[in-house]
Amino acid sequence: MNSTQELFNQSQLYRNRKFTINDVWSINSNWVNDLRLQYAYYSLANQNPCSTCPQDVTIVDLGQVTVGPGDNQYQKQNTYSVVDNLSWAHGKHTFKFGGQYMHFIYPQFFLSRSNGDNWYKTMQTLVNDLEPDVRGRTLRNAGSGFFLGTQSAMYGFLQDDIKVTPRLTLNLGLRYEYWTNPVGDETQALNAISSVPGVINFGIPKTDKNNIAPRVGFAFDPTGSGKTAIRAGFGIYYDVKFQNFASITLPPQLQSELDPASACTLTPQPSWCATHTNFLAGGGLPATYIPPATQADARALTTSYIDDTVMPKVLSWSLSVQRELYHNSSLEVRYLGTRGVSLPVQYRRNRTSYFDAGGAVLPTFLNPSSIPATWNANTPTDVGYYNFDSNIYAPFGFAANVTSDPPYGSSTYHGGSISFTQRAFRGLTLNTNYTYAHAIDNSTNEFFTSLLNPRRAEDTNRLVNDRANSDLDVRHKFVLSLIYELPKTTTGNRFLKALLNGYQISPVFLAQSGQPVTIQSAVDSNGNGDTAGDRAVFNPSGTGQVSGDVFPVCEAPGGTTYVGTTSFLSAKLNGCNVNSSPALLGFDPAIGYTPVNSGDRYVIAGGAARSTIGRNSITTPGFGVLNLSVFKNTHISETKYLQLQAQVFNILNHPNYSLSNGNVFSNAGVVTATTTQSYVLPFDPNFLNPKVFSGGIRSITLGVKLFF
Repeated sequence: MNSTQELFNQSQLYRNRKFTINDVWSINSNWVNDLRLQYAYYSLANQNPCSTCPQDVTIVDLGQVTVGPGDNQYQKQNTYSVVDNLSWAHGKHTFKFGGQYMHFIYPQFFLSRSNGDNWYKTMQTLVNDLEPDVRGRTLRNAGSGFFLGTQSAMYGFLQDDIKVTPRLTLNLGLRYEYWTNPVGDETQALNAISSVPGVINFGIPKTDKNNIAPRVGFAFDPTGSGKTAIRAGFGIYYDVKFQNFASITLPPQLQSELDPASACTLTPQPSWCATHTNFLAGGGLPATYIPPATQADARALTTSYIDDTVMPKVLSWSLSVQRELYHNSSLEVRYLGTRGVSLPVQYRRNRTSYFDAGGAVLPTFLNPSSIPATWNANTPTDVGYYNFDSNIYAPFGFAANVTSDPPYGSSTYHGGSISFTQRAFRGLTLNTNYTYAHAIDNSTNEFFTSLLNPRRAEDTNRLVNDRANSDLDVRHKFVLSLIYELPKTTTGNRFLKALLNGYQISPVFLAQSGQPVTIQSAVDSNGNGDTAGDRAVFNPSGTGQVSGDVFPVCEAPGGTTYVGTTSFLSAKLNGCNVNSSPALLGFDPAIGYTPVNSGDRYVIAGGAARSTIGRNSITTPGFGVLNLSVFKNTHISETKYLQLQAQVFNILNHPNYSLSNGNVFSNAGVVTATTTQSYVLPFDPNFLNPKVFSGGIRSITLGVKLFF
């Protein structure tokens, strides 16, 4: 795998083998049995070039640039599968019965944040070697990363295709699925000592046993001519719950995730705990794992919880009309809808927000004229915000984040498409499709595959506020592909025939709209101990973007207010003047915020301020790309021929500054999404600058194939 720095590029060893035996037995004219035995082996290992690697550092004011290596990991999977399907034709019915048993032997190793993730608001904080000031994202795992993912799956189904009339076929089916939990899930019981009755119980997770999936559909020829077909169907489908959810949430008896607060509960304490200085010089978050000896130790080091398994469920329905327009051509209009429920979300179950706990919201005064000149005893301030402890498990001794993946997510998708197909007419084959679709959900990025879309909600306890366009929402998509076989020459010269015949040209044009991203503050605005999902503030009067930062509006002694001269992102606390009162944390209280530049269209939400921008409210640019393939087939004999290939991606070399540019050889936009957040940070110079995605490249591949 490649890091953003070449120095930390990982070596990757990949192996894949498959073996299948298939037996089809025609018992008689009405009965057919299909038996398959399968074995597959897969292994993958990512290894850092450094034996003792430095800790990762991320600097927010540099666009959240991260410097440092990835984590070593490996996995080996042996899969054994038995599938048997039986078909029986009887009158108007065609019955199918079947089942499948799969067994996975799946040892794996992955210790996330094994080198330590240290997040700093400013480069100056790092240079001064102070304790990282983005505490909710300064984390390090220690201990064992081994997880045994061995599990089994059993499926069974029955289906009946009924030929109701010569023009109407009805399909009815029922399927059942059952998965055992990975063996490694049982390790959660090692942490039973940390259970709190009525609050949280660390036991062996239960399996999901009610995965019943009915299916119904029909195909109808309304005219009886065989030129028109109407198809519709509905079904319930189940996805699998990825093992990553459990493999990175091992109990403290095996591994633990330390943050600055929980690290300072260890004995002995790291040297930087007393003064919060010389953080990296003092070793940062310690890598040495110390097994908990008492209940208090176990709770202080507990960082995860494995929920009872609930398989993600998808309800899907479709309707299509297909019509033959003329010989070898067809037009299809299709609608597809889906509803996803019980989808996993990343959730810090021991955290609540300052607002949910009753804390007052501080206003963002977008217009300087709206800033109050005075304050009184009833004016809300940020003092309660800074004194607030979001950890509702703290009274029981839990010091770190307790992260789980409960089935709280949901999604909907509606898509309509129109397709035209022209098959082999005078050497030309044409396929074209346009799709309009809308995907909505309340969570997408639980595995943190993009920095442009938060992996956790702004407030998971109020997940409804995150229901918006999905990260995967692509509203428009158009594809046009042609295959044209050049006419053959009629010359009798064998050399000219071989040289001039057998050419095939295949252009493909692909265009689609962009994907949504979320404008973020990188500030824990709602006080839930997490900066991942906090969004920004929209200024309807703003016309440009200069700063994105805010000044505090502060209480001055005597009942007047003033605007602080230190911006929130640059401040040690809130940006107000120093105040010697211990009750005020050493600074005057803030009663709100105002933009550093009143013309900014987007500004951050300061501490205890409410964001006003919805999730995924900005759409990145789309792209359009033309690819071209040329093939030359030279027949050696009737059954053998040589094929020369030339494939040009983005033949016009047109720049596409987007998350995806349609070129399989250039994933620049994807790399940007996974390595830098600058595009969605209002205070970053590259905010909403599409050129951070690169523009793609023209690439050419040449190939030779021998067919025999």
